[in-house]
Amino acid sequence: MSIKLSICIPTYNRAAFIGQTLESVISQATDEVEIVISDNASQDNTEEIVSSYRQRFPRITYRRWDKNVGADRNYLKVVELACGDYCWLMGSDDKIESGGLQTVLQALAMYPDLAGISTNVEGYDSSLSKKIEISPPVVFTDNRYFDNAGECFSVLGAWFGYISGQIVNKKLWDKVVNENKLEPYFNAYVHIYVISKMLLEKPAWLYLHHKCVGWRSGNDSFLSEGRFKRLALDIIGYEKIARDVFGKFSRPYNELMKIVATTHVRMQIIAPKYYNVSHKFYFKALPLCVKNYWAYPSFWLKTFPHLIVYTLMPNCIFNFLRFIWGNTLKKPVYRYLRSRTGNRCD
Repeated sequence: MSIKLSICIPTYNRAAFIGQTLESVISQATDEVEIVISDNASQDNTEEIVSSYRQRFPRITYRRWDKNVGADRNYLKVVELACGDYCWLMGSDDKIESGGLQTVLQALAMYPDLAGISTNVEGYDSSLSKKIEISPPVVFTDNRYFDNAGECFSVLGAWFGYISGQIVNKKLWDKVVNENKLEPYFNAYVHIYVISKMLLEKPAWLYLHHKCVGWRSGNDSFLSEGRFKRLALDIIGYEKIARDVFGKFSRPYNELMKIVATTHVRMQIIAPKYYNVSHKFYFKALPLCVKNYWAYPSFWLKTFPHLIVYTLMPNCIFNFLRFIWGNTLKKPVYRYLRSRTGNRCD
């Protein structure tokens, strides 16, 4: 049987996690599924772990670089090695939810000529064992088919950054990779650029509302170079791709900027305070954010207040307020809100 779906896993030093990822695939894989792993010169025992799983599941292709070539080249290589009609990009610390693989295969059978699929996600703690509340990637409550590139990017562009939520048409991916100069987009988000160009070639994209993938929180590998560089990755990376593909004055560009400013960037502003990051981070983040998002009212309403408060508030006061909130006020306030709305607020 030919391979319909390749689970493409780029990895680097994730020996502690990749076993759970592989188990989630193998436990529900059919004969039309393969696993492809591109190892970016890991220094741990990733290769040993992969070899043990290959004994159970022979359709694993493993390739290890001699030296670290960066995330972007590793993303491109793992799809290059694949044999399937479609490639599911999968982070090596995430997992496919129970039934998720079958849901994707059914969608591909129902829509045989897609450029790709984006799937909804289930949030977990850092051990990938306890579910946590996370903001959904979009506000839809059901599946949605897009046949317009600009509309699709306006809604899903910010979600394309999460590789585990993306399934791509391999032939179309290869065509875009071979016909475009990709080095300017080697900022850990080259896959967003490729997907965007794929949409222009074939505006046929499906959003699956079913939570097919599980995301492990608290394990962002791009934090290794510091909080400010991680923030800049989102601000600069998304903006450049949207500008170059759709144009600075286009609706897709402006919609993406608004979403990134109030989701990705907002969370990159909030999270450091919980880890007692130095105020130097906020003094550098403030001008960068204002420079890029000053024209967007939603930035001033949702993100800028956090920037100001966290820039001015000493960490000791913030930690004290967190303590008061968590130990005395949180539960009564949430109980009151639930009694008024009938909805979950936690």
